[in-house]
Amino acid sequence: MWTPVLLILGVAYMANGFDREGAKEKVFEYRISNQHLHIERLEEELTKLEAEFDKLEPIPDKHSIDELKARVQNLEHNDCNTKRQVPCHGDRYHCVNDLQVCDGVKDCPNGGDEDEATCNGHPVTPGRSYVGRATWESCVQHDPHNVIVTIAANKKADFFGARTWVRAVVTLEVDEHSHLVKTYIGRGYWSPGKRLIALAPDEGVKAAYAVACKFNLGDDDHADCKIVERASLHVCARFRAASV
Repeated sequence: MWTPVLLILGVAYMANGFDREGAKEKVFEYRISNQHLHIERLEEELTKLEAEFDKLEPIPDKHSIDELKARVQNLEHNDCNTKRQVPCHGDRYHCVNDLQVCDGVKDCPNGGDEDEATCNGHPVTPGRSYVGRATWESCVQHDPHNVIVTIAANKKADFFGARTWVRAVVTLEVDEHSHLVKTYIGRGYWSPGKRLIALAPDEGVKAAYAVACKFNLGDDDHADCKIVERASLHVCARFRAASV
């Protein structure tokens, strides 16, 4: 079969003999018409795609994406060989010792051990408080109760950025009915590599328990925490902490 262009040329030839300029004009008009039809079809397809896109769920914000990544990483664990090693800021195939994180030297191939997100120290900013509800699983029998950890002070040595020394007030509301509250001063450290706050009772404080909170939920505001025996580090209770 003849194509539309050949038909146009044939009509032009049979009507007037072969008119080269007329044929060019007819071909040009055909191409323009064809392009208009093509554009109209594209516009129709685009309209359909836009309608389908509008039906989709909203794009998650960065916080939701970071939280989801953290959950996946917690389930997958990482490929680091020892407890002292940590992954390179999301790169689970490269590990460094946690003492190399925030020490001023880029040990990770992606530089994640020295970037701002890793070394900002926000979780131990003085005045920040973390609140959770502890559920006891051993050591003593307590009903679930509120726990508050308030950062009182911190100190970071210029020559040793892998640790920030921390003092905090730990409050255990062990009996809500009688409002029995146990409060003590804890001291310990923040490890940016492990994203861990570890607090033991201060010297001279007669408290049986220490607290450890790991910020493994994708931000600086939420952490999984444990209440442990001071001497043995045996886990007595757990709580999910959120900043207030």
